[in-house]
Amino acid sequence: MKPEKKTLLARLCAAVLVLLGFASCEKALNGWDLREEYGTPSVDFKVKGTVTDEDENPLEGIRVIVRREANNQPRSNQSYVDDYGRYHLYGGDDTLYTDVKGKYESSVMDAFAVAEQKVYFDDVDGNANGAFKSDSVLVRTAPQKKFKDSDGNWYDGGYEYTVDVKLKKK
Repeated sequence: MKPEKKTLLARLCAAVLVLLGFASCEKALNGWDLREEYGTPSVDFKVKGTVTDEDENPLEGIRVIVRREANNQPRSNQSYVDDYGRYHLYGGDDTLYTDVKGKYESSVMDAFAVAEQKVYFDDVDGNANGAFKSDSVLVRTAPQKKFKDSDGNWYDGGYEYTVDVKLKKK
């Protein structure tokens, strides 16, 4: 093949690839989530539950941290709400405190999958309600209920996990 034809063929292939790349980004420019357009599966999840002592008494003021990152490393909380009203938390944690009934409920968070995310429970109020040992639970091991359907593509819907825990006294 002549050098001119090779150059022309290479330029045509490059042009086709560029056009395909722009076509896949078209919807992203109109407010769609880029990660979903590039084929990354995602799921929304929220976590709720009750924290009690071993005698089933609710514990108020227990710090609950829902760790979003799969490697369980904390990162800064940066969030936004997209055009569809979905709450996105970039690599951050959702930190909550239990109410007088020992209940808590996290925000809806988006993730690639609920894999190794954990919920951490820490008694941070000193001896106000007794002193309790810290504990953690893997989110995926908790009972789940679907609250939002998938879109049939890369978005797998929304799931609510119920993580109840009994803390032991120190």
